[in-house]
Amino acid sequence: MGYRISQVQSIGARQRRGTAVLQQITSLFEHLEDGDERHDQ
Repeated sequence: MGYRISQVQSIGARQRRGTAVLQQITSLFEHLEDGDERHDQ
């Protein structure tokens, strides 16, 4: 029982970490797109 609970908690922590990474990647792409727009002008 305790093993399952700790497993679920680690999965939740991994998902939160994954969400943070996704947000970083998204903001990184937004910065890259902004840079591309400046180059076009």
